[in-house]
Amino acid sequence: MPVIFGPKDIAFFQQKNKEIYKNYFMEVEVYELVTEPFDKVYGEDSNKRYKEPYKISAYIPSLPGWDEKLTRFGFDESRELFIFFSLDLLALENRELPDVGDRVKIQNDFYTIMQSNPADFGSNLQIPMTHACKLERYRPENPKEFEGAVYKEY
Repeated sequence: MPVIFGPKDIAFFQQKNKEIYKNYFMEVEVYELVTEPFDKVYGEDSNKRYKEPYKISAYIPSLPGWDEKLTRFGFDESRELFIFFSLDLLALENRELPDVGDRVKIQNDFYTIMQSNPADFGSNLQIPMTHACKLERYRPENPKEFEGAVYKEY
């Protein structure tokens, strides 16, 4: 026999998720990418700029250690990192979901969002309640390079 959920049941489930998420989510800084016209030669924006950072709640299931690889140019460090954003908490904070290309600051390191996928949790409602994002570490050649790339509207 199928179980049918009404709007009140879904609202109750979402409210309980918000309460649980507030206990496990932490604040991270998000730098939103300013979209510019694409370069016709390279097919991408060669002068990437970012808006002022804002803080939102996110869940990071684990912060694994760094994997070191020996390359022709010396040692390189990387780590696989996933982050989850709650759509309900973003709605409470009047924020939009970070998009591919935006940067997230975690433990004083910058990560670029490479992929974003909706995820369902806790039921078979087929309503996405969180977004899982795959992150890749951004390493500027000059440590001050990223700080100067923040776009300010005057």
